[in-house]
Amino acid sequence: MKQVPTVFFPQLSVRAYSFPQSWGKGEKGYFFPSLIGNIEQETEFSQKTWIWAEQIHGTEVVVVKHGRIPKSPLKGADGIVTNRRDVLLIVKHADCVPIFLFDRVKRVIGLVHSGWRGTLGKIGLVALHQMMVAFGSQVRDIHIALGPAAQACCYRKPKDSIFTQLPEWQEYVESKDGEIAVNLLGFITQMFREAGIKPGRITDCGICTIHNRDFWSWTRQRDQGEERGMGVSVLGLKKAYGKQQMERESV
Repeated sequence: MKQVPTVFFPQLSVRAYSFPQSWGKGEKGYFFPSLIGNIEQETEFSQKTWIWAEQIHGTEVVVVKHGRIPKSPLKGADGIVTNRRDVLLIVKHADCVPIFLFDRVKRVIGLVHSGWRGTLGKIGLVALHQMMVAFGSQVRDIHIALGPAAQACCYRKPKDSIFTQLPEWQEYVESKDGEIAVNLLGFITQMFREAGIKPGRITDCGICTIHNRDFWSWTRQRDQGEERGMGVSVLGLKKAYGKQQMERESV
């Protein structure tokens, strides 16, 4: 049976999905044809409208407003924000955290690849800041979703990792069998709460990519010799947007 994608913001006027392993895979700078077809069919966005970041494990977030849709990854970026209805934002991931952001009033979206380095650098807040500066978004109007990623149950780092040296991370690390368990998603959730996002508007899908074999995992690829590949998350504004939907989302 074909696995189904994980859907985010189902009641809002966006198309937001994380796709499972059976839907196909991505690699650096490349999407397998089966994945392209599946995404196009599910989202109704042609591949010609896709925008994705280079993903260098940094904290740069690019604002896309006008102009031609780039045919190559946005160089040096790990996140994108836009208010355009004619594009689909894409990030690739295999244990890193895909962060979805949606301003339901200004109708601005952001999609971020937050690996451990990006999480240390709070790339999610960089995206939020870009939405506020470029489009006038207000924190009270933002919805956040965290996609499938390495959860604390399985995500391990050495005991001398930088996480143990940073005071703000002490609540999110725990000693486990000579290593530390790192709770990236817990840290990101609290980070957004402290920034003013309402708790009821922050969703963690709770899927751990390391032990859930429906999803691509760099950790399993490294430790168990599994096939190499990355999963894909996408976010786009629905093209049809009626008056009733507008009124409902602006409340």
